[in-house]
Amino acid sequence: MATTNINLTVGLTASKGGASINLPTTTTPLTMAGAFMIQNTQAVGVVTEPLLLGDVASTGYIYLKNLGPDTIYVSSDTPAAATGLISLKNGDANVISTRLTVIYVKSAATASNLLYGACEL
Repeated sequence: MATTNINLTVGLTASKGGASINLPTTTTPLTMAGAFMIQNTQAVGVVTEPLLLGDVASTGYIYLKNLGPDTIYVSSDTPAAATGLISLKNGDANVISTRLTVIYVKSAATASNLLYGACEL
C-alpha cells in the first residue's frame, strides 16, 4: 500500500458587487517517490536565472510566493518571457504542477525575494 507523504490543499473564494464564488477546499494525497525536498528563499534578479532546486530532480508540485518588492516572472523558457508563464506580484502565491526539471525566474525591475518549496514525486 502506498504511503501518503504529500498533501496538496487548494480552494478559492471571492466576492464583489453582490456576486461570489466559493469553490470547495480540496486535499489531494500524493505519494512521494523520491527522497528529496527543498524550502528556500531565493533573491531573484533582473536577469533570467534557474530556480535553485538542490537535489530535487523529479518535481511534481512547486509552491511559489513573491516576498517582494517587484513582480517575478516564472517560466520554462530561458530567458523568461516578459510576461512569464506565471506573473507573481508582491505578495502573490501559486502552486504549479510540473514535471519540468528546470524552472526559470526573473524580476521585472528590481531584485525580489521568492519563497518556494518543491518535493520529488
